[in-house]
Amino acid sequence: MIFLGIVFVALAAGVTVGVILENANNAAGLTLDVYGKTLHGMSPSGIFLVGVGVACVFLFGCAVAFSGVRRSTRVRRELRDLRDQQDENVQILLAEKAQLERELERARRPRTDTLVARPADHPRAMTRPGLS
Repeated sequence: MIFLGIVFVALAAGVTVGVILENANNAAGLTLDVYGKTLHGMSPSGIFLVGVGVACVFLFGCAVAFSGVRRSTRVRRELRDLRDQQDENVQILLAEKAQLERELERARRPRTDTLVARPADHPRAMTRPGLS
């Protein structure tokens, strides 16, 4: 789109330069020379309308080029935001993975705090009330 806009702007600028350069000696203003082509019987209002047409082509080219620039800027911004979001998601997943690995390591470790039966004559041996 940017290229197409630049083509329209260059086309309008080229026509304008051609009209100015080839009609510099034309004092009557009733003929219009554009790159070797002569338009006879042009009234001042006709020449004005040709200028308006060239200006419209120029403005259309500018609008197309600027819309292309805006679109590419928006796409670039969206891609950057998606990359940032992906990086955040990867960091969250890596943190969850590390947490799960720690939990798995704890679960695989042999337990050292298993209950050991105490002899009945031990002072802390559990006795049930009513049984002595």
